Amino acid sequence: MRVPGRRGRDDPAAAAATRSRGSTLPVGSRQRFGMTSHAETALLDRDTLDQLARNTSPGVLPVILDSFVRELEQRARTLDRLLADGDLRAIGEEAHTVKGLAGTFGASRLCALAFELEQAGRAERGDIIDDIAGDFRACVERTLRCYRDRLDLE
Repeated sequence: MRVPGRRGRDDPAAAAATRSRGSTLPVGSRQRFGMTSHAETALLDRDTLDQLARNTSPGVLPVILDSFVRELEQRARTLDRLLADGDLRAIGEEAHTVKGLAGTFGASRLCALAFELEQAGRAERGDIIDDIAGDFRACVERTLRCYRDRLDLE
């Protein structure tokens, strides 16, 4: 039985975040131990994108990827507003949603950063959020650019 709010082995977003982090160290440990695992994570997980392609018809994949891009743009704007407001708990909640989106659509590095932002928000660690926010924003932009360029999305 799954406990609400807990991640199980069958949760693809949690699995992607764990794989892409390359570590199970607690939030903030990455910086303390000089690790930069999210920087070493591939921007996109081709296996996930290939699986999406296999599970959908050729005409549907561009439509759902376009929806992902639009949703990510909206979520990034919301996170920017929350970061400016300093609403730490809400940042964690919104980052959780971005983590799920990113994991589902193969945005591995973004998934890893969203996980860190989620954990920092839930722990109300503004100092860690400040450290992650710039990397997160840059990763969102790179991810969006990659999807638009490589998948011919506007």
